Amino acid sequence: LHHYQHGNWGAARSMFELAIKKLKEYPEIHHGVRLKEFLDVIGSWKEALDQSISDRKMKEILLPYPKITLES
Repeated sequence: LHHYQHGNWGAARSMFELAIKKLKEYPEIHHGVRLKEFLDVIGSWKEALDQSISDRKMKEILLPYPKITLES
């Protein structure tokens, strides 16, 4: 999100892609962290960045920021 906020959308997309690649190897809930929910949100962000970059329309992405939630 740092890269996105500073206009470096390609780097933001790369960071989301790397996070997805690494985190998808873990179970849906790992050490109390709800990874599936987190991965769903960062996956949506990556898709939005992919589309925006391919369309060359760098408009603001109106998605909620990813949040890490813990199992209750």
